[in-house]
Amino acid sequence: MCWYCEKWEDASPKSFARWKAVAEGARNGRDIGLLRAARRTGEEIVTTTTAKTLKRMTKLMRKYGTTVVVEGLRASDGSRVTKEDYALFSWATGHAVVEWGDHSMQVERVQ
Repeated sequence: MCWYCEKWEDASPKSFARWKAVAEGARNGRDIGLLRAARRTGEEIVTTTTAKTLKRMTKLMRKYGTTVVVEGLRASDGSRVTKEDYALFSWATGHAVVEWGDHSMQVERVQ
């Protein structure tokens, strides 16, 4: 398990369990949709953020947990988005960002 997942599991065990269930093959459409959207958002953050800022974000996440805050998250079926839905989305988005942030720091060390 990566350092971010450990921090996620400690800080938000319910949302971590939802993420883990999908990773292990659960077919909860709501969670799958949130995780796909979180991945796209994380990729968008990575592609529009400078390497220096991405590294800074990763360092902050190592210390504090997710630094990704999303406003206006809505379910495509019009249902209410819960606090746990927000937690799942934010932590999963942060995971996508950290993957790239950690990678860019490792590439810098190698060069």
